[in-house]
Amino acid sequence: MNGYGQLGDGTTVESSTPVQVINLSKVYKIVGGFYHTVALKTDGTLWAWGANDKGQLGNGTTTESPIPLEVIFPTVTAPTVETAPVTSITINSAALNGTITPNGSDTKWYFEYGLTTNYEASTVSQIIHSGNAATTVSENLTNLMPNTNYHFRLAAENSEGRTNGDDQTFMTEALPSSMMGKAVIIAGSTSAGSPSDTLYPYSNKLSQQMYRLLTQRGFTDADILYMNPLPPDINEDGNPDSHLQDYNLLQPETDLEDAFSKAASELSEGSQFILYIHGHANINNIRITRDYTLPATGLKSLLDKIPSSVQQVIILDTCYSGSFLDELAGSPNRIVMTSTDGITSAWNVEVANFSEKLIRQLRSGYTLKQAFDSATDIIKSNETLFGNQSPQLDDNGDGVYNAVDGIQSSITYIVRDGVQAANPPVITGVHPVMYIPEGKPDGILWLKTSPSGENQIKMVKAVLMPPDFTSAEYSGDETRFSETVLELKYNGALDQYEVRYENFRQKGTWRIAYQVQGLDGQWSDIKFGEVNAGGVSGELSVAVGLNQTQYNVLDTLLFDVTMNGSESSDLYVALIFPQGYFFTFAYPLIPGSLGELIPYQSNISINGQKTFNILELPLPKELGKGVYTACAVAASVGSDPWAVENWFCYDCKSFELK
Repeated sequence: MNGYGQLGDGTTVESSTPVQVINLSKVYKIVGGFYHTVALKTDGTLWAWGANDKGQLGNGTTTESPIPLEVIFPTVTAPTVETAPVTSITINSAALNGTITPNGSDTKWYFEYGLTTNYEASTVSQIIHSGNAATTVSENLTNLMPNTNYHFRLAAENSEGRTNGDDQTFMTEALPSSMMGKAVIIAGSTSAGSPSDTLYPYSNKLSQQMYRLLTQRGFTDADILYMNPLPPDINEDGNPDSHLQDYNLLQPETDLEDAFSKAASELSEGSQFILYIHGHANINNIRITRDYTLPATGLKSLLDKIPSSVQQVIILDTCYSGSFLDELAGSPNRIVMTSTDGITSAWNVEVANFSEKLIRQLRSGYTLKQAFDSATDIIKSNETLFGNQSPQLDDNGDGVYNAVDGIQSSITYIVRDGVQAANPPVITGVHPVMYIPEGKPDGILWLKTSPSGENQIKMVKAVLMPPDFTSAEYSGDETRFSETVLELKYNGALDQYEVRYENFRQKGTWRIAYQVQGLDGQWSDIKFGEVNAGGVSGELSVAVGLNQTQYNVLDTLLFDVTMNGSESSDLYVALIFPQGYFFTFAYPLIPGSLGELIPYQSNISINGQKTFNILELPLPKELGKGVYTACAVAASVGSDPWAVENWFCYDCKSFELK
């Protein structure tokens, strides 16, 4: 057969004997087809002749050839990409468009987008098969922030490389102020306002900071459901803002149901729901009040009330808060941040804490991911303060914190984007390392700020950490979250803030954490100073002694205090009731007024060890059931006992009346 020239001799005449193929030499291999023939030469080129109605000769035509023609291989190059303008922009979505030419090879394409030209996120990649025709592509983005400027570009890659389209931007539509979103803020407490709940002052303070953050970023009071046993003091003028307290948590379960139902009913697509909780917790349980615990399953049920089209930002600052991640999984619109993992019990709030840093960074216009990373850095950089505390983030709904988390939170702000607050004050200088000789326990602490001067700074504080300072291991209501805080005052002559402290009695290196608050309530970053103290001999210790840890009515309570050392002091003893109020006693068993601090004995001088028998009495029926706490404090003679910095030492023991 040679009807199509498949013999390669330049004719279409059949031949029963071999013929010479025209213009072909140095052939390595030859293969005959039914109507065409292909040969591979030693130089790697491929030649074909014969029928070509299906383009089988590979020369770009469909014309048959009775002589060999070289097969033309298409040239493959990186794809050609063009980013097109956005269409269909709404408050939380936009359609990205572009054109891709594959240039001869299968090509993978996707859009990159984000708040900057770093393009913090990308769409799922798709494939265009090989060819040279331009193809229009489109991808619809959802879960965007309202009134936010986004960068985007189209990207494509094949075997020859990657091509990026030009950067373009678009602005999502703004929400009306009434549609920005809703927030629930919860300050949990086991005994609000009582010395027995040492964590509550921080829960109260941080919940107020979160309230101020939300209003500063556009929320109104009507958008915030504030849940706290005590009314807030948002403007910090010393007067409670009772009209801002939406729920006092007297009926916590009912209050929570009502708050989440109200928020859910007033949320709309594109708005944002924010939940912030600070307080005591155990694994998978948050203690909202002394008598009510919110389990992880209960929190999930509350959050399930929120419409699925609404973005949720959940911030849990409690012990073991990471244990909630798995239960809160499954919602693609839910970003969960926790102050620690699910098994860590070490807490410390004396100097700084997760919420304080997180709120400060969000206030300065950081994204959720940026603020989370900054707060995590504070925790991770100082094991002495924070032990093994390990903040967690889940923003892809899989219930765990791992390397794939961070995409959604890196393009999400609280309420809206952009810096919405003035820059915080800055600490420009701190005293060098101070050396205090033995026997002289006082020194002047100072620092310089910008801005500086009268009426330029709201507060300058110093938090003291003595040489034996360790993180407070979480142990429920009895956890020690106390701190020694000094306020520095402005010295115009030296243009610095300073305070004299007279109780550097313990020998060793003291660390001092300094922070400055601006007039708008925003705090500076923390800076540290050091004091090397020679110490003062004759250190005191006190120990409370009880004859039982549980009592029944009419059982005899024995309450003793043992002092050890060689230092003069004022001794205070107190009995704290389950409701949070307390009585102090003067010798010999003379009670003070409710909440009054009177010394048991003043100017006690001991040399060695001495035990004082404070109470020995049957417990009357009128006391009522509950957990009571007996405390003793040794303070410097004649000093203000309300000021913790005047305390030499203290000890407390709890007991239950059944």
